[in-house]
Amino acid sequence: MTLFDDHLPPPADLHCHLAEAGGYGQVPADALILAVTNDPAAWRRLGRRPQLDRVTWAVGLHPRVLRRDDTRVADLLAAIPSARAIGEIGLDYSSGATADGATQRNALDTILSDPETQRRLVTIHSVAAAEDVVVALGEHHVPGAVLHWFLGTPPYLERAIDLDAYFSVNSAMLSSTRGRTAVAAMPPNRVLVETDAPFAKKGKTPLAPGDVAHAEATLARMWYVEPSEVRHRLWDNLQALERRLHVRVFAESVARSEDHPGGYGRS
Repeated sequence: MTLFDDHLPPPADLHCHLAEAGGYGQVPADALILAVTNDPAAWRRLGRRPQLDRVTWAVGLHPRVLRRDDTRVADLLAAIPSARAIGEIGLDYSSGATADGATQRNALDTILSDPETQRRLVTIHSVAAAEDVVVALGEHHVPGAVLHWFLGTPPYLERAIDLDAYFSVNSAMLSSTRGRTAVAAMPPNRVLVETDAPFAKKGKTPLAPGDVAHAEATLARMWYVEPSEVRHRLWDNLQALERRLHVRVFAESVARSEDHPGGYGRS
């Protein structure tokens, strides 16, 4: 038995590269998708297309494509007031990054310190840079921070938890021992799910937008609950995060909340 009946809330994919994954035609009929972008120009271009209420385009500037003295930082700040969410931003100290660490950190500090950033969900990248990302969050008040695919060491994971951050996890992360260890240490009420489609894979197959069922099933085993209870927990987490924010992430989630003021299928 589960604490909930069979009326499930929709799956919510909190980090998806929707343009690279095939666009609106790949969005499941019932899924909520946070579609991240790599630079403000992409966000402006994609935002002009006909919109789906269940898809939110986040305005981003991916740290891997950041350049020294990048004018796109100013472009991002100018775009944020018109956006529902921000991402993908963050730090990337891998060999694939163009800018050095100091340049990236200056850009991240500039973005996180902006009052408009602090009103919104912010999905944050931290490849080989988890410690510095957590330090940056400690220096700026970002109620909507969601650490995407976070693999920081235990002290920095604990610090991120203390800073009240959320975490978005995916099937690829949960398929590794390191990833499962990190997720096991995360409070269940701070966990969200994502696909990082099409860049994360389940086995050898790229995840599709909204394809969070495997991640949810893995969380169910880790938390010793039914998969339906995981879905309700994730929905409750998203709603709790949205209540912190001045700008709602999803128009669709607001409508569903009004339709179901007591939650989805609670008994």
